[in-house]
Amino acid sequence: MSGNDSRMVCPAATQAYRLRVTWEGGEQEYLLVLGVVGTPPTPTAFPTAIPTTAPTVIPTATRPPTATPSPSPPPSPTVRPTTTRPPSSTPTRPPTATATPLPTETAPPPATPSPKPAAAPAGYGAFAVIVAALVGLLVWRGRRR
Repeated sequence: MSGNDSRMVCPAATQAYRLRVTWEGGEQEYLLVLGVVGTPPTPTAFPTAIPTTAPTVIPTATRPPTATPSPSPPPSPTVRPTTTRPPSSTPTRPPTATATPLPTETAPPPATPSPKPAAAPAGYGAFAVIVAALVGLLVWRGRRR
């Protein structure tokens, strides 16, 4: 199965899927947990007929299939579906989820700016003053005895 065979799935209850990615260098396993959450409020207007219950299967012999618009949940930031398929009237297998592997190469980190030369001497100056004061205290204590 390739990354192009992905689809949106809205489970009725929380479901967990194990995803295995294989390549020439080895394989890696991921755990994908799908849960049911409410859709966030959006400023877009939805159609007036929004189904509030689970869809029922209607035999195709008595009524032709009709296309009803339904709101879709926002895509996940890690799994991005490329196509959506209408639900089948006779499920042949449980729904599965696939994920596209993320690229393994990362961009080099941005160059960190070098510290300003004016800030470094001030830090060393404060340290030198503290060390000189401590040495002065030691010398003064040594002479009192």
